[in-house]
Amino acid sequence: MIEIDPISLLVTADTDLSVAALEDKVGAEGYTLNYFALPDNRALLAEALSRRLPNLYAAAFGGIDDLCLQLKLAQAGGALYANVKTPRSAAGPGLKKMAIGSGEWLGLPIQATLRIFPKPAHRECRAYAFAQERDLEAFEKSLLKLRWPLPLRARLASEEAMQILDGMSLLDRAAAFSWWGPEGWMRSYGEALEDLALGKQGRALGFKSGRDEGDLDALLRRAAIAAALERSERRRQELPESHRSLAAFLKEGA
Repeated sequence: MIEIDPISLLVTADTDLSVAALEDKVGAEGYTLNYFALPDNRALLAEALSRRLPNLYAAAFGGIDDLCLQLKLAQAGGALYANVKTPRSAAGPGLKKMAIGSGEWLGLPIQATLRIFPKPAHRECRAYAFAQERDLEAFEKSLLKLRWPLPLRARLASEEAMQILDGMSLLDRAAAFSWWGPEGWMRSYGEALEDLALGKQGRALGFKSGRDEGDLDALLRRAAIAAALERSERRRQELPESHRSLAAFLKEGA
């Protein structure tokens, strides 16, 4: 079951749907979730909520706990719990926030209400090459300081990038970006991004014959997924052993 509220821009759905299937259903009505559950968006919505699966587009749209406004849980003994959709006062963490990522410890997610967004009419995907590592690092640090909400960004492997992009060598470092939204917003970000890249000794890359933004977007998506999974694993490994043991204990008891 899914129910779309076009006024409040919300979708309510049973959690036995995969995130990809839900995206298709809201997409058919002219909306998007702006949520891509790592690693491949094939997880059931219930799994995405129980495990708090990271959002590939989190830099621009937040995680699943930000996008989920209401959660209905089936608790032990058959009781059902659902939080209210309206924002809570500052009274500490709510059960919804605690339940997302709890591994069903606080109940099985059976229905959720998520934010949706109008499907964007415009999408940009660009790549820049830097001859020196220090120049690319300076560019990346400037982006972090500016906190631009770019949904997709990642470095590209030189060998793969050279198959798609024109004007790049094996010694270059390449970074690519993708963003979507209203045309005016898109143009402003594109101009600012290019000015920043050129100011850090970067150069804009075009496409080889027969290649286009679709090829670059697919390469960028693969690179962004790999980078996000690597960061997630690195954070997991950096956790103290006591934290990992506690997480394993809670998972077994869920």
